[in-house]
Amino acid sequence: MGNKKITLMRSNEFIHLTPILLEAFIAILVNQSGEIIKANKKFLRSLNYSLKDLENVTIGELINVNNTVKFLEQLTIKLHDYCYWSGQIMIKNKANQTIDSNVRVFPWNTPSEESTNYLFLITPLNNERLIEMAYTDELTGLPNYRKFREVLQMLIEKNKQQATKFALLFIDIDHFKEINDTFGHLVGDQLLKEFGCDLTKSMENNSYIFRKSGDEFLMIVEDIAEVKNVFYMIQQQCAHPYYIKNHRININISIGISIFPDHGSSEYTLLESTDRSMYENKKTRTSFIQL
Repeated sequence: MGNKKITLMRSNEFIHLTPILLEAFIAILVNQSGEIIKANKKFLRSLNYSLKDLENVTIGELINVNNTVKFLEQLTIKLHDYCYWSGQIMIKNKANQTIDSNVRVFPWNTPSEESTNYLFLITPLNNERLIEMAYTDELTGLPNYRKFREVLQMLIEKNKQQATKFALLFIDIDHFKEINDTFGHLVGDQLLKEFGCDLTKSMENNSYIFRKSGDEFLMIVEDIAEVKNVFYMIQQQCAHPYYIKNHRININISIGISIFPDHGSSEYTLLESTDRSMYENKKTRTSFIQL
């Protein structure tokens, strides 16, 4: 291992993580042999390592668990089956002091790497609240678009490996600008909060809801057999009038749907397809988009 060259992470290598998020996490890239091949500056600062030090450190030496071999075997199985693992473990710094941390692990391939590596995102528990805030929409309390991109990428990788499908829904409140202009932004903001709450009631198992921006929301449904049911549940949940500050507000919504990989196999193509589907629904007012 002494001949192994460790390099700093560059944000352009991790296109699904913004530079701000990459800086927020202690991050390392580990190969299938458990060797650390990349680290970000926060890893070096927080754990007091240099790049030279890491030439002789494996992930097994960095974590503090009862049975390292068994833990890494179980981690490998989880990553193979689900393309994601998260949990709370102790991380050791250079002085062998332990730091209680939340750890997220993803399989990660960069354009220059043919084999699968593993991205470890480490958050000391005293910093976990900052990460939670970075992933949460301030107005509605729902997971935000940044979190959506992370979950979407995880599911794309998982479903590519397992040759399975999932659905992406794009939900939009029709004429929301007119509601804001008529009743004011405070009423509009409260409507978005209550609408977001109603959307969560439409969720099935293994589904996720996010606020994209403005009056736009995204939902991922892992079981495509449930998509039609979710579509109608959303419509039913949002069919009632909203009573806000003595105003009675009725809304209409438009919903676009795309299926991975039928309508797209990347973040860009899936969103583009779902956006087109949503505007088609807005224009035609079909009860359900035929997939």
